Amino acid sequence: MHEKYISRIANILSINLQRVKRTGIVEGSLGIAMFLYEYSRISGYDSYSRMADEIVEYSIEKYLPKADRPFSYGIYGFAWAIHTFEERGFIELEENAFSDIHKLTSLKYSKYDVENDMRAPFPLFSLGLYSAKRGDDSLKERAVDALEVVRSELKAEECDACYILSIIYFLRECLNHNFKIDDCRSLLDYYLDVVKIVVKNRKFSRNDVFIMKKILPLNNITDDIRFLEVDSLENIYCNWQTVLYSDLVEIDRNIPAGVLDAFMKRIACDIPDEHIGLNGLSSLGINLIRTM
Repeated sequence: MHEKYISRIANILSINLQRVKRTGIVEGSLGIAMFLYEYSRISGYDSYSRMADEIVEYSIEKYLPKADRPFSYGIYGFAWAIHTFEERGFIELEENAFSDIHKLTSLKYSKYDVENDMRAPFPLFSLGLYSAKRGDDSLKERAVDALEVVRSELKAEECDACYILSIIYFLRECLNHNFKIDDCRSLLDYYLDVVKIVVKNRKFSRNDVFIMKKILPLNNITDDIRFLEVDSLENIYCNWQTVLYSDLVEIDRNIPAGVLDAFMKRIACDIPDEHIGLNGLSSLGINLIRTM
């Protein structure tokens, strides 16, 4: 139903790929690679898969050795993306492909890690998101322990919604797999209370509102967010969080063609560099593919 829009997105991203300054998953070219792999699969055009391969190879050779840690543009997000590509059958990994990243995740989690995550344009609990993707119990245990460091080092008033939502997503993933149930339930209760402070301080975006309505318990959906409207394209289909949390978040499959037409005409003429990746057009393409 949305094939023509998805094809146009593929063309726009291909033309604008050189403008992307970062190679991270949310803010950079790895998010574009995720869409290109998906589009290549449904379209049968191998050229898009080869383009995605080039992004991944460049990231490994030129970017990874000097990248910082934060998820949205750094090493943890890179590792998450590569594991996702492997899960989807887009690439094959050598057994020791992530030996350096494994060494990184084995280091003691500290105040520096909290501060580093919080300085990112999209602050996220990087270790938790990566460990949830890996599914390794020893790594998840380090992430659970790390949340105690977060709890001691970070004031609730300083938190943004997307950071706390990434923590809640991680804890829900642990509970869904019956991992450290008592510890994770206790931590989840604490961070659900932090959400109330975040909402009270209005430290959230409309993108966050959609995710909160999807992954928070009903008793945490207060009137402050319950009646806030979100735009179906801007805050749902173009929302990078819908891709990261796709296993917990369903999206409405019915978008009027007129709405898509108007949006595509607008972005084809003027699309900011920072909205080419998962924080925009790539997420739109991936989510449209999900509706097919």
